[in-house]
Amino acid sequence: MLMSLFATGKFRDGLAVWRLALFGGLCFTIPEALIAIFLGPELPSLIGALIGLVVFIPVIKNGWLTPGKTWDFPAHDKWPDTWEGDVKAGSGVPEAEAPMGYLKSWVPYLLIVGLLLMSRLPVLDIAPMLQSWKIGWTSIFGTSIGKDLAPFYNPGVFPFLPVAILIPLIYGMSRKSITKTVLHTLKIVRPAAVALIFTLAMVYIMMKSGEAAGRDSMLIVLADEAATATGRAWIILAPFVGALGTFFSCSNTVSDIMFGPFQYGTAIRTGLPPATVLALQAVGGAAGNMICIHNVVAALTTVGLVGREGLIIRKNFPICIGYCFLAGLSGWMLLKIPWI
Repeated sequence: MLMSLFATGKFRDGLAVWRLALFGGLCFTIPEALIAIFLGPELPSLIGALIGLVVFIPVIKNGWLTPGKTWDFPAHDKWPDTWEGDVKAGSGVPEAEAPMGYLKSWVPYLLIVGLLLMSRLPVLDIAPMLQSWKIGWTSIFGTSIGKDLAPFYNPGVFPFLPVAILIPLIYGMSRKSITKTVLHTLKIVRPAAVALIFTLAMVYIMMKSGEAAGRDSMLIVLADEAATATGRAWIILAPFVGALGTFFSCSNTVSDIMFGPFQYGTAIRTGLPPATVLALQAVGGAAGNMICIHNVVAALTTVGLVGREGLIIRKNFPICIGYCFLAGLSGWMLLKIPWI
């Protein structure tokens, strides 16, 4: 609706796709919720998206639930100057490569899902073996604080790392191609990795800041102040905190790591359901991506519109605020349901 409003000045054109949009959302959220309930927290997003894709694509291909009239942007000669930069629309030339088969393109995802399921299903009893080897640090700097990690039970290590190593064999990649891909990947993930490492350290320090001195941690103090100032109205503000975290950190994941303990503490102190408040934190963090400077710069670099970051953020800012407000309002309405 917003895209059609910006392009043609009419909400109605975008509203025509409401049935397909609602169906697409349910294709993802229903499997995601069921997987979260029956298999745990690590798999819902990944497997829910795969199931949703398998269900959604046939619907699109057969034209079900789609509007009778096809919508498009105005003619190219009517575009505002801000719509186009160094890269002209339609100038991209597809690479002259043979198309990859569906099964072959899905192999890495199927391997990841299969290995994750094997490691998490209680009936297979593989989890204890993966959790048996741990690395950690006890009595950090002479305090009672410690932390350990089971690497092989961490999804980032198993199964993602073994599958990544197998990909060159699956697709028959040359050494030159492997080197190019690895270097390109490292270039992309390096900024996020640096941010995550220091954010995790910062959050852990904030969580444990009072333990050595026998006092409340920084996050508990913040949660107390927020609870005192807002009470149960905090549920309206929770998504805005998530969006703020993403705006500063350029990552919903980092925002959740950074503010998740704070949101949880505030929920406990205000008597709000923690799961709802944490969900609103994640929703707000997702909305914050549209005003995150890093994401805006990356997107504009791709389409040749570098230098117009301020314009994009100004246009997206009210949308982000409205999105967070609707999320908070939805959370407040959930409080009125007796079983929540």
